[in-house]
Amino acid sequence: QNGIANTFDNAWARAGNDRFLGVRAGVLFKVPINRRLTGEQERAAELAAEASRMQAQYRGRESRLGWEELQRRLSVLKQQVQEATRLAEFQMSKVVEERRRFRLGRSSVLQLVTFEVEAAEAEVRKYRFLADLRKSESQARLFTRSEEGT
Repeated sequence: QNGIANTFDNAWARAGNDRFLGVRAGVLFKVPINRRLTGEQERAAELAAEASRMQAQYRGRESRLGWEELQRRLSVLKQQVQEATRLAEFQMSKVVEERRRFRLGRSSVLQLVTFEVEAAEAEVRKYRFLADLRKSESQARLFTRSEEGT
């Protein structure tokens, strides 16, 4: 009963007082005037949330495919480095043999120089593959993996 005041103590003291017999109750109703607009805003928020979810899925798939492609590239580069190393060693053995033949007078300068150029090109190819392999390995270090999603 009329226990309304700015502070709790005053309101409590007045609530039990018989001096005021009147009782008042109030209800506040809030109704949006344009309910259709509110519904459209809710729908827009739902669509934005769905778009964010789909973008996250896309980025996850893109990341997974990027990782698989990087792993495949690393595997191919490792094989290429092995083959280039074997080829460079073979070309060097050919140069050694051709130098021996040249000292014995059984080969020409042109033939020796050709073998040396081929050996040098094989060595350069090996180092290019090694550089590409190191670049790919450094890219692999940049990938992070979430344990929650996988």
